[in-house]
Amino acid sequence: MGLTALQTEGPLAAELDRSRESKRGHFAAMLLLLPIAMEGILQLLTVSLAPVAVVLTGTRPEAVPRWLDDAELVYRPNPAHPDHDDWGFRNEQVPERADIVVLGDSQTYGAGVLRSEAWPKQLAAVSDKTVYSISCGGHGPTQSLMLLDKALELEPDWVVEAVYAGNDLFDCYHLVHGMGGLPDLATRDEQARAEIAAAEARETLLGQVTRVSGAASTGLKGWLRDHSRLYGLARATRDALRGPVDGTDWPSMVAAAARSGGRDEAFQLSAEIRTTFTPAYRLCALDQSDPRLLEGRRIMEECLRRMQARVEQAGARFVVLLVPTKELVFREVVRQSGYGSETFRRVTNNELTFWDALRKSLQARGIAHVDALPALRAQVQQSLAPYPMSNDGHPNPVGHRAIAECVLEVAGGHE
Repeated sequence: MGLTALQTEGPLAAELDRSRESKRGHFAAMLLLLPIAMEGILQLLTVSLAPVAVVLTGTRPEAVPRWLDDAELVYRPNPAHPDHDDWGFRNEQVPERADIVVLGDSQTYGAGVLRSEAWPKQLAAVSDKTVYSISCGGHGPTQSLMLLDKALELEPDWVVEAVYAGNDLFDCYHLVHGMGGLPDLATRDEQARAEIAAAEARETLLGQVTRVSGAASTGLKGWLRDHSRLYGLARATRDALRGPVDGTDWPSMVAAAARSGGRDEAFQLSAEIRTTFTPAYRLCALDQSDPRLLEGRRIMEECLRRMQARVEQAGARFVVLLVPTKELVFREVVRQSGYGSETFRRVTNNELTFWDALRKSLQARGIAHVDALPALRAQVQQSLAPYPMSNDGHPNPVGHRAIAECVLEVAGGHE
């Protein structure tokens, strides 16, 4: 090869190298810009097209929301929802008067079931009584106390307050200490206040419940889940390949529990009796060694005392309905089967301690109460399955029927 050829080859090689570097740079830029462009397009589609939003966010919002934020109650039911009456509660209409008014949370509202299947409506169907439901997801005895005057406007013969072990201690504590509601209910005991402050300094109770429930948006994964629609597309694709988890397919329930990292526990006694527990989450709201939950219990007891006094002053009768968790309903069959984690044992032991303390408090104050636990357990023993197979802790229509029958024995009879 001659000198001229060598001199020519050098610049050409350098030019080729620069061309390759430029192409590689363009390709890298495209790789970087492509997901950004796709994210932008998916964000736009999420805002403009509801079906796309359902897929990419994993949520299916109702056209009219059931709940509205409320500065005093935390949440209140939306009067504009077609399932609600003019007062916003889950009834066909507001009657001139009611024989029985019931107050409670989503266990009384009937989350996951039709309005006609919720226990207040089942009670009305079998009792010859007008039953009016003042209930809302996220409420507890504190909200019931605040809504009691509304209940008494209907001049009832009976007022039933439904206490749910699964989260009412937390709800009572949070409304008073977290939201600043009903400040006169907060403890004045200095030692108790110091213990509460120390526990909150370690981790707030709201933060703990949110974290353990799996709803917390922590770390990069949490941020992507809440903000990235590309992440939502990947999640939707993964779920489509796994198959639907709709609460009716038991293998899917078992697989979902296995993927929960110990948060959920699938249990099967028979083809009819099988469900998924959430003991770690329930323990956060039932731990009787937590000073904040003990404060929630004290607030609950004071709310029930005040409700009894006001109801009786109005010439009506007051009864407290004790609604257990799904875990406690299944406790005996779980023990007999040899199944059950240490967390499951701890949460059910804590719940028994809570119920024992509350019953003693009610008895000391002369407050009538009825326990739904025996009726719900009897359904399990009869293979009637009072709860869905999923990790939903709300009763199904069968479970609501058992609760209605309990209340019927006390407040549904003829005068």
